[in-house]
Formats: sequence, structure tokens, C-alpha cells
Amino acid sequence: MGWVVDYNTQLQFLSKKHKNSYYHHHDIDILFIIIIGIATEFRNQIALSSGFASELEAELMKLNGFKEASKRFSNLCSDTGALGVHSVTSIKQFIELMTASSLLHGSTLSMTRLHITPAIVSIINYKNPYYTKGDTKFISMLLGTISGSLEGYAVYSSKLPYKGAPYGIIKVIKKYEGLSEKLKVDFFNKITKNQDYFKKFGWIQTDHVPEGIDGKQYTISTYI
Repeated sequence: MGWVVDYNTQLQFLSKKHKNSYYHHHDIDILFIIIIGIATEFRNQIALSSGFASELEAELMKLNGFKEASKRFSNLCSDTGALGVHSVTSIKQFIELMTASSLLHGSTLSMTRLHITPAIVSIINYKNPYYTKGDTKFISMLLGTISGSLEGYAVYSSKLPYKGAPYGIIKVIKKYEGLSEKLKVDFFNKITKNQDYFKKFGWIQTDHVPEGIDGKQYTISTYI
């Protein structure tokens, strides 16, 4: 996850005493452990994508015109860009790619929200003990980068109105929706056992819990 470097850099500031600093040295250690745990949950979800793509492609192959569609898709990829997208040669690979990118983008809301937590806003213009008009404007602008979620518009979701889709395709989607949901529920139960811990660190972990909690989801379309 590419933002971890930036995230770690920002966390280094948290050990210093700035405006109403919210975290302590012990908390910083916990946050680093959380980052590792989040990567684990992300990998657990993305591990489903291979089977999802394979089973979905198997159902698509039953449809008339699939071979022609697959051929045209491969040609489209090879003609895209200066050198073509040669690594993506099948619809199965495309499903895996879109699943992975959606999971990644749907796991960035905590990074966005990081910038408006007490810990981070306390280091904005940290040499000044008071917030300036420019500081408050900057914080307000950050709020606009937080994307909302739409019910059903999530990876592995079967809630979308798939009009005319064969039963086999819907069955595959529902299967992986269930597997994904179980991972989310298990993780949510794990991180909420200690409510004090959850209140302090839950904001960065709820990307990986059931859809709708804390206004988050593994959204297919992230940014507004």
C-alpha cells in the first residue's frame, strides 16, 4: 500500500508535543502494529479475487459470443497506450485487476481521515500554538476529499441490479460476497472486543469491516 511511507513519516511527528497532542509513545507503537494488521486484512480480501475471477469467467464462457468478446478485449488491451497493456490478455485477468484496484482504493478512506484527526491537525503549522485562518481553510478543504459510499457499490457485492444476468453469474458473486463478508465480520468482532482500544484506533481499521460501518466500504468508485 503506497501511502504507508507517508503515513509513517507523519506518525513520527506524533511523538512530539504539539497542539493538544492526542497520542503518546506507546500509542505510536500500537499504530505501527495496526498498519501491519491492516495489510493482512487487505491481503485476505484480495486473496479471494483469483477464485472469484476464475469462477466468474467460467460462467461467462457459457454465454454466446464470449470467445469473440475475449478476443476483442485482448486486441483492445494490446492497442492501449504506447506499448499496449500486454500483461492483461484475458477477461479473467481484467476482473482480478479491477477487484484488486477497487479493494485498494476502497481502503484509503482512513488515510484521508488521518489528516483531520486531532493528532495530525495538531502538527499543521505546529510552531504556532493557534490555528490561523489558513489552517482552518486547509482542514476544511481536506474534508472535501472524503468520499461517501453507496449501498451495494462494493467489491463482491450482489446488491446491484444485474438485469438479465444468468443465475450462474449471480451465484458466483453471492458466494464471494459471503466469503468477503465473513472476513469483515470476523475482523470487526476482533477489533471491537476492547472498546477503549477501538475508540482510539478504530478509525483506521474500519475500512475492513462490514459495509456501511463508519460510512465506509470497499467501494468500486472512490473519489468524487
